[in-house]
Amino acid sequence: MLSQVQSYVHQGAGHIDGEILEALWAPFNKISTTARSMSLAHRQEVYDDHMRDSNWKKLVGMGVAISFLLFEIAQCINVTWLAVKGLCRKYEAAVMA
Repeated sequence: MLSQVQSYVHQGAGHIDGEILEALWAPFNKISTTARSMSLAHRQEVYDDHMRDSNWKKLVGMGVAISFLLFEIAQCINVTWLAVKGLCRKYEAAVMA
């Protein structure tokens, strides 16, 4: 059952970032020295604020990333459409001959 849903089983699927937790925790190293001297409650607030800020930056950046991807998709659709039109012309010419 598990082998049916794992991405390495399916052709074309792959792993982008297998160590995502390390990427999320790396920025914490910058504030960890400051947070050590804080009380537990204050440290929790600082970590929560840091994660909220990180999530906000990712959310705001999604718009730019999505618009860039949509632009690339539109270009690919145009190239594909031209290729399909070319194939149709060749097929029609072969049928008419």
